[in-house]
Amino acid sequence: MHRLLLALLTGLALASHASGMTVDGRLDELEWQKAERFDDFRVMEPLSGAKAEHGSTMRVLARPEGLYLAMETSVPRELRVRGRSPRDAKPLPADPFVFLVDFEGEGRTAYEFTVTISGSVRDGVVLNQTQISYDWDAFWLHGVHETDAGWSAEVMIPWWVAPSGQAGEGPRTIGVYGAVFMKARSRRFAFPAIEALNPTFVQGFQRVTVPRYSGQALDFFPYASGDLNRLEDRTRARAGIDVFWKPNGSNQLTATLNPDFGQVESDDLVVNFSATETFFGDKRPFFTEGQQLFDVRFAESGRLVNTRRIGAAPDAGVAGASDVLAAAKYTGQSGALEYGIFAALEDDSSEAQGRDFLATRLRRSTEDFALGWLGTWVDRPTRDREALVNAVDLDWYPRSAVAVQARAMRSDLRDGSVDSIGYGATAAFRYQPGGSLSQEVEVVWLDDDFNVNDLGYQERADVRRITSDTTLYRRSYPEGHWLSASQWGIKGGAFWNQQGQGLPGWLELRRGLNLRNGDSLTFGAWHEFSGIDDRITRGNGDLHLGDGGGAWIHWKQAESGPWRLDVEANLRRESLGGSAWELTFGPKWVPTDALNLALRVGIDHSEGWLIWTGGREVGTFRRDEYSASLEGNWFPAPRHELRLKFQWLGLDAEGRAGYSVAGGPDPQRLATSPEDFSLAQFGLQLRYRYEIAPLSDLYLVYGRGGEFLEEGSQRRGAGQLWRGALDRITADQLFLKLRYRL
Repeated sequence: MHRLLLALLTGLALASHASGMTVDGRLDELEWQKAERFDDFRVMEPLSGAKAEHGSTMRVLARPEGLYLAMETSVPRELRVRGRSPRDAKPLPADPFVFLVDFEGEGRTAYEFTVTISGSVRDGVVLNQTQISYDWDAFWLHGVHETDAGWSAEVMIPWWVAPSGQAGEGPRTIGVYGAVFMKARSRRFAFPAIEALNPTFVQGFQRVTVPRYSGQALDFFPYASGDLNRLEDRTRARAGIDVFWKPNGSNQLTATLNPDFGQVESDDLVVNFSATETFFGDKRPFFTEGQQLFDVRFAESGRLVNTRRIGAAPDAGVAGASDVLAAAKYTGQSGALEYGIFAALEDDSSEAQGRDFLATRLRRSTEDFALGWLGTWVDRPTRDREALVNAVDLDWYPRSAVAVQARAMRSDLRDGSVDSIGYGATAAFRYQPGGSLSQEVEVVWLDDDFNVNDLGYQERADVRRITSDTTLYRRSYPEGHWLSASQWGIKGGAFWNQQGQGLPGWLELRRGLNLRNGDSLTFGAWHEFSGIDDRITRGNGDLHLGDGGGAWIHWKQAESGPWRLDVEANLRRESLGGSAWELTFGPKWVPTDALNLALRVGIDHSEGWLIWTGGREVGTFRRDEYSASLEGNWFPAPRHELRLKFQWLGLDAEGRAGYSVAGGPDPQRLATSPEDFSLAQFGLQLRYRYEIAPLSDLYLVYGRGGEFLEEGSQRRGAGQLWRGALDRITADQLFLKLRYRL
């Protein structure tokens, strides 16, 4: 096996040299003299539009093996900020070059390829002009080079990495965008000079005509893994494969057999007592590759396809995850029409039958208009439930900096002998030209039977909502002023359910200050209007809430220097009375390029925390919630990475008052108070990663976790909660995984 890996790496190196190009960031090959050059970089943060004070140049070179992009800047050494980070880190601790490419050249979808001065990388997909997802990981090469005069970077992106539009003969047009961040001064230089939040951002990319090269590819990604469960004293081995086939630039087929659930990534700890489900992203390679065609979103966080449903906990039993037997995805394009189909099958667990998932997609697009349809179907035999969803989505860009989006949706559920049909519609308007004003308005209408949660994600149904967000900017200040930019904002929303009841609305006024030294300060105040909470009792009655509100302030130190600080404080009034405050303190230490540590501690104290206690009853509590997290990254040598991620949460709640809504929405005080309780949990992941080659990795992961929940009158401080979680171990696992690209 060792010889095979060595041969593959040698072949890759020889192929790079045979092309006449070495991706090392030096830009000394003669081929770079043939590249198209762009040097009109402008200051976009703060948004002055002035010529960049440090000269920057982007080069674009198309060759048979892929698209080469390079950037150079004359930022002096004393203003360069360094620090290594894991792939797709946000924010990045070091100065980056950001390359965005619209491979189809139609102003719809772009792909990000970012490399920092320290050699770290980030890649992602830009959807709907401004929505960026970093779940996607691609195969591409990169290199960085520094001198006293400046630094440079180059990347090579194979043509098969992303869809390249319809196949044909002759040259093709792509769109490109480049940006340089100088973190020591919180400045961003970009070409072309487009506001990053512009609703027609991707449409504004620089168009470049390049030869049409083949986008064919056939890749196999076999993996093998094994885990040792130290609590149950058992081992488990798994093996599977992902297949990626691209016969041309407009068609792509991906398939997977027996994929793993992604134990190399850990979710953040969450304590959620609300009626709204927590959303988690997906990092499993198959479920992120080529997924952008199916990524239809609505109502802020709503998604019609949420791939974390696939492989989630079975519909019966205590297993934490379901095994996925197989999945396949095909996408293609013919002229202005894009189409795709996606299917996945789960294996049976000891107590539940596996679920089946299917999604189909059509979209017809022009430069300023797109109309699509998405259909999804889920079969859940253990629950005798089938879910069918159909949606029509429209994206219209009538002029620069203006975007209109609309969605019309229908859900059709059969749950046992009960059938239900629900409808939903959303519309949004965005205007942000990059001047002094931006405006966003969204209208949402979802009836009480609308439900996409079998494969998608929605916060709630039965809502009519209108929200507005207005921002007034001052983009620049005179030289010597302590501010570089500032903004005022006002945001609010009004909500009703299908019965016409007013749900709690809110209004927020905020102020943001960008300091000349790179620090930022934001603060504001908000008011929540009285209304009906129709979800807190999970369908057992409505609760009338009074007015609430509060104020907050957030200071963030510039991302430069060895020490970086982030502090936030909040004051608020709870819905049934009682004050609350929260303080979060987050220092970060970056002593060298190869090491960084980030600590975050917080405390949230409330005198009137309101939660559901069962049936038609709710209760208020005196609550102390503590949190702590530590994340460390060490890069001892090239392609070696050691990451530490530790999180702890502790909560102590003392019952103050119980209320019933049995007689109506106005809460009636009960004679007894709710019972006190305490809970705590922690999660630890120590992960070693060796990058054999791009998208070929060896992982060794140790994970440990613990939690406890106890009721009783004994109050517990932070120390007791800390020990309580660490003494009650619920997970202790060692995991090994090898994934290789052939």
